[in-house]
Amino acid sequence: MANCTVFLGSGGAFLTNTFSSTVQADITDVNASYHALQTTIEKHMSHGFTFLANYTFSKSLDDLPFGEGVSGFDTAYSPLPFNDPNRHAMDYGPSGFDHTHAFTGSYVWHSPAIRNSSTFLRYLLNDYEIGGIVSAASGRPITVLQGTELSSTGISQDRGTFISGVDPYSSDSCTGVTTKCVSWLNPAAFMTTAALKANCVATFTPACPLPTFGNVGKNVLRLPKTSNWDVQVSKYFAFTERWKLQLRAEYFNVLNHPNFAPESIRTGTVNGTDQISAFDKLNGNSAFGTFRAGQAGDPRVAQLAAKLFF
Repeated sequence: MANCTVFLGSGGAFLTNTFSSTVQADITDVNASYHALQTTIEKHMSHGFTFLANYTFSKSLDDLPFGEGVSGFDTAYSPLPFNDPNRHAMDYGPSGFDHTHAFTGSYVWHSPAIRNSSTFLRYLLNDYEIGGIVSAASGRPITVLQGTELSSTGISQDRGTFISGVDPYSSDSCTGVTTKCVSWLNPAAFMTTAALKANCVATFTPACPLPTFGNVGKNVLRLPKTSNWDVQVSKYFAFTERWKLQLRAEYFNVLNHPNFAPESIRTGTVNGTDQISAFDKLNGNSAFGTFRAGQAGDPRVAQLAAKLFF
């Protein structure tokens, strides 16, 4: 059952349910706030050159549970039962789409005309156009989940537990991995399930930290920043005032920069929720905090095109 309260007098067991084996809740009590500084610089076309640049410094906060959508039934819920008065405070933090810094710029340059040359040189050197789009953003948030039930609620969305003084980020989490792997989070910064249960073999004692929801706040950690540069180069051939041919080469992600855990790629949306498979769950997960095959964005893509104007 999801987001339902355990009966206090049952010793941690659920009341007998005669209605359904599963109860889901479509929450509608989400609160959110967004504040931003937005700047724009634009140069209108002159001397064959124009550009437009936008920068946003922002913060979006809400109390939507990590990985849950704003409508419909999801596979992620708050760690706390639905009617727990602390649920909103537990789920308050950066929105799943929050990017503190975001920059986008575009530009177009058209080569100056060469008039006092032979026809061949004019065809060869005139009418080039170079354009591009540059984008960059700071990493979006993520929440570490324990990946197993520790709170005795049956919701199974308990969060990880930080180990004080240990950096949650690491550059050597892939040590010993023979497949392609990129390190990001540090498994040693979080308590394992075995460590949390070590003093809870028989009955709960003061030394036993269970039951627990974990102490990792919602979206307190960040994924890597992203950047991309798309470029196009065109050459125009004017045959008459009416007839013109354009040859164009386009490069997407021209620097072949890897963007890990992208929200979308050319073929559609991926990682549409905050949760990323085999990355953010601790329990029994050897791939925790590392990026593996299939978790990077589009590689460099080139395409050629021809267009006839008449």
